[in-house]
Amino acid sequence: MATKKIFYLLISCIFLLSIIVSYVSFIDGDSETYFNANCWAFSCENTFHSDFLVNINFERIREHIKYFGSLKSRVTGYPGYNSAANYIINFFKNITEEFPECGAKISIQEYDVLVPVDVNTSITIVYPENKTLEAYALWPNLIQTSPLPLGGIQGTLIYTGNGDLREFNNKTVKDSIVLMDFDSRDNWINAAKLGAKAVIFIETPNMNYYNSIKKFLLAPIYFPRLYVSSSDGDYLKNLIARSSSPPIIIIKSRMIYQSVAARNIIMEIPGEINDTIVIGAHYDSWSVVPALAPGADEAAGISTMLELARFFASHKPYRTVVFVALSGHWQALSGSRAFTEQYIFSEEVISGLRKINMFIGLDFSTDNDEMAFLIAGHAFKVLVDDSSLTKPLNNEFVLRYSNLGTLIGNIISKMEANFGVKYNVDVAFRSDGWWARIPGPYILDSEPISATGIIAFTIRTDNCYRINWGTPLSTFEKVSFENLKPQVEVSFRVIFELTNVKDAVLPSYVPQRITVTGSIRTGCVTVEGKSFTFNYSKGWYEPLPNAIIHMPLKATTYPFAHIITCSDANGSFVIYGVVTNLGRSPYFAQFISKEGYPVMAYLINNESGFIEYAPDAGIYGSRQIDFYAKASNHPYMATTVSFKCSTIELYDLYDVENIADILTTDPRFTDTNLALTPVEFQVFDFKSYSAFSSFSYIYYGFEHVGIVFIPQNQRFSLSIRLGVTRKLAILLLNTSKIPEGEGYYSFSGEKKLIFNAFNYTSDIFRLASSRYSMLYTFLVRNAMSEIFFNNAEARLNRATLLIQQKRYDLAYKEILSAFSWSIALYDSTFNLINGVAYNTIILFSVIVPFTLLFEELVFSTKGRGKIISITSIGFIAIFAFYMLHPGMKILSNALISLLGIVVCALLLV
Repeated sequence: MATKKIFYLLISCIFLLSIIVSYVSFIDGDSETYFNANCWAFSCENTFHSDFLVNINFERIREHIKYFGSLKSRVTGYPGYNSAANYIINFFKNITEEFPECGAKISIQEYDVLVPVDVNTSITIVYPENKTLEAYALWPNLIQTSPLPLGGIQGTLIYTGNGDLREFNNKTVKDSIVLMDFDSRDNWINAAKLGAKAVIFIETPNMNYYNSIKKFLLAPIYFPRLYVSSSDGDYLKNLIARSSSPPIIIIKSRMIYQSVAARNIIMEIPGEINDTIVIGAHYDSWSVVPALAPGADEAAGISTMLELARFFASHKPYRTVVFVALSGHWQALSGSRAFTEQYIFSEEVISGLRKINMFIGLDFSTDNDEMAFLIAGHAFKVLVDDSSLTKPLNNEFVLRYSNLGTLIGNIISKMEANFGVKYNVDVAFRSDGWWARIPGPYILDSEPISATGIIAFTIRTDNCYRINWGTPLSTFEKVSFENLKPQVEVSFRVIFELTNVKDAVLPSYVPQRITVTGSIRTGCVTVEGKSFTFNYSKGWYEPLPNAIIHMPLKATTYPFAHIITCSDANGSFVIYGVVTNLGRSPYFAQFISKEGYPVMAYLINNESGFIEYAPDAGIYGSRQIDFYAKASNHPYMATTVSFKCSTIELYDLYDVENIADILTTDPRFTDTNLALTPVEFQVFDFKSYSAFSSFSYIYYGFEHVGIVFIPQNQRFSLSIRLGVTRKLAILLLNTSKIPEGEGYYSFSGEKKLIFNAFNYTSDIFRLASSRYSMLYTFLVRNAMSEIFFNNAEARLNRATLLIQQKRYDLAYKEILSAFSWSIALYDSTFNLINGVAYNTIILFSVIVPFTLLFEELVFSTKGRGKIISITSIGFIAIFAFYMLHPGMKILSNALISLLGIVVCALLLV
């Protein structure tokens, strides 16, 4: 018996041990593949040489950066980008010719990507001189590039310094063109909401990334924004100063989205065994002025990769090394997603003929010399979104990266011991603190690849703001090679060890379209879709051709994690590299509230530049058809519907009562809300007070700008509600004579409607004061309501006077105060009316039994006489109630309420 128990215990131990081994091991279809820390330590001990760093030619890296930084713009699709691509191709060719024994093979991978192309932007002075200046268009507001009509637009030129409201004082802003310093944050919105036609930014010497990122919005408002050099800006400022009246200028700009053929450039250096390590870096750049994007500091990653390629060509690796120069980084990782689809999911890799061990991305800056090894970014947040790395028994992925992190740490420790230097490195292969010390959102070219199940990470500069990125002045002179050197040394050493270690077997994985492991659901699929519009004449849907398709990735307010593509002549579109790990979008729109990736289609009018078709959240749109690409299978079929629209732009969207933004996000994680007030936009047909059959809105709570789309040629009213009952804004087009309003009119696409705090305050004050005045006439009063009324009226009158005097800074202080008082007046008046209504219902409830009891006690008649007496007493009671109580005079449906009570009473009798 004891022997039997020992046997069963032994079997149980073996079974448990096998489970543990299955999680610690990494198994592919052919062999047991694993990381062994002891073997790795032995490898490091035997391959480190003090003269290793001599093989790194920093001068060549410097020359690469200098060349890339000399190009006018490397934004994907621009001439400088093509020059950079050709430079890399020629460099790879020279390597194969210089080191033919390495057997390197070069291939070009092409894909289509939609980019905003700046065409024929200029400024022409009409008065007092005749001169034309070179100018450049700024990055679009999401899908809205704000192209001008072919002849341009004309307006008077005013200068507003840093764009604060006080800089607009004593100037006629409406229909003007505003000249503003670049270091002005997002104050260009002041020009837009005051009615300016456009803004021109002047180059400043201290331009930085955080000013650049403030020069465009995710809300797709139409507002042309141009950029001029400092010398041309000084000329325009002097022209304004010496002119007796404001100069008159014409600006031209036709920035439009174009589909361009982009290229990923691949060079493969074969090794001794069938293992492959892929090294990648992007060679395109980004600037808020896309035609001026030298991106010298941004070229540190690709320049390091080129030197790595040359090193491995002269030092043949044990494992095959594939170098890929990626493009389309700032177009939501379009180059990396295309590479994933065409290379990672190639038949050669799927069949196992090629084993890919890992992908290593290089993404350097020279702000400092600190480094982080990162497995996740803000495009998809693969592996870390649900803290799954903290669940090792549930998840195989934790072992892949935690063991790898330990081994990389061993390499770096050995480097420090051998070279006598200290490297600032954070191997952030963890779920808590996976962003290392990076102070803001970022995206990694390794993200789509890691979603397939293949090990993928990026070596990125840590704890820096990349302050010179995104500006036209990111030039070679601002690159710190002293800070770059440690990053190059560490990346060289780590990659060298990974490619040449022979004493350990590196894992390889077959890429998966969809993977479910424990709590992780990930994978990488293709979304195929079609854009439609509902044809009311035919009573059915028809394709919407050549539409701009917008699909935000994950739950992010980071502008470079939004896929923008286009549909073809049949309305069809394809999006590669969509990660299955489902997301939720934080901004406010009817069709953006479920899990998945919302797919939305827009069509821009070529002549006016305005949005002609917008996503439809009505009964024929998202209420009928699901807009969400859940990416739950491959390929995933998506459908989106748009309608012909007019555009309403809304500014000054604050929670004025609490003096707060509607949405406050964690600056590190753009999908993490620190504070959020639910908001709802309600748009009504003014004639019928019913919702339109087609409408939609886009509003990001962290931006103070929203946009509403409604059918053309309609009278409408608009209400914005915070929470359950609080009002943020009401638009009625009312006057003191018509306080309930006449409704605004939506035009047929040739103009847009702009509303700001002054409009909201005026409309809500007139409405609330009219209703309170009505209550006041019936002796329904409230002391607080009168305080609200007096303050709102006084401040609104002062604001109106200050606007007439063109003292905008003081006017806005008064108008925002009046806005808050007016909302308080509206709420208190609403509560008073509700109080009257509740009181009326209670008294109605008393009238019915009173009538019956009074008749029985006083008259006590029978038959027809009883009906007559009850009716007479009831009418007398109601008449007395009407004369003594304001309820029936205030409430339009009071009699219906009484009838309902009578019916209920009869049912109980």
